[in-house]
Amino acid sequence: MSYVLEVQGLKKKIRKRYIVNDVNFRVEEGEIFGLLGPNGAGKTTIIRMITGLINRTDGNVLIRGKSVDTSFKESMKELGAIVENPEFYKFMSGYANLKHYARMALEPISEERIKEVIGLVKLDGAIHQKVKTYSLGMRQRLGVAQALLHNPSLLILDEPTNGLDPQGMKELREYLKTLAQSGTAVLVSSHILGEMQLMCDRFAIIEKGVLTHVSSMEDTNLAAAEEMREVLLTVSSAAEAAALPGLSSLSDNLAVTGDGTLKFSAKYESLPLIIKELTENGILVYEMTPVKKSLEDRFLELTKEKEGALS
Repeated sequence: MSYVLEVQGLKKKIRKRYIVNDVNFRVEEGEIFGLLGPNGAGKTTIIRMITGLINRTDGNVLIRGKSVDTSFKESMKELGAIVENPEFYKFMSGYANLKHYARMALEPISEERIKEVIGLVKLDGAIHQKVKTYSLGMRQRLGVAQALLHNPSLLILDEPTNGLDPQGMKELREYLKTLAQSGTAVLVSSHILGEMQLMCDRFAIIEKGVLTHVSSMEDTNLAAAEEMREVLLTVSSAAEAAALPGLSSLSDNLAVTGDGTLKFSAKYESLPLIIKELTENGILVYEMTPVKKSLEDRFLELTKEKEGALS
């Protein structure tokens, strides 16, 4: 396994209190890894320590296997980041801003590379306009282009969807997935759980500076599938359906909510059997809507489990 980023025992102490305490995680090549937690949980502090913007009280950060302490320049060559909001010279064009940042790079950045990142973030049509005319979504994409100029193997984005409209979120999400498919590792922090569920391959939950849970999105969805979920069912006769012994045995909390609607709880694997039971008994099934367990539901469950373990 090739890890682009390894965070080992990361700690940050201010006065007598640890605001980040013993955080450990690793990010692989080509994956989008999410840091999830409420505002003030410590996500930005973790990112600032990884990028060297603030000192660590303890712990180590490895980028491509190299410690940022002993190989700072080499490590930073592999890193591109946007911490909080990207800032640009608003009176200059997007292109002029990228040229300016390219001149400050440790190694020469070609004109071809500048054009390449402009195309990657789909700013070709607006790149010569002044940044003050850009929407927030366009500035975010320009920020990603700036962070990618030197072709890093790790991209770190702190709350990248803040202030974006749904279309802007969708565009950013699709772009990051494309970037990850090319082999770039992406670390994203956010408190917007639904958006992260659509974006991330794995996620870590941060609470009060402590990492409480790490899981793949696939495992989280599988765990949710094994649990009971609420289902809404539209059929030709709700009363006849509710009277079927087979339906009662496959579900819990069965209730008739209308002439043609039922509500019950069932395991995901039981849903095809329920449909089969209904159709074999001559009841038409018009619609079945399982209320899918979201990352938000799972997040609340996991945090409650953690609170219970600590109490």
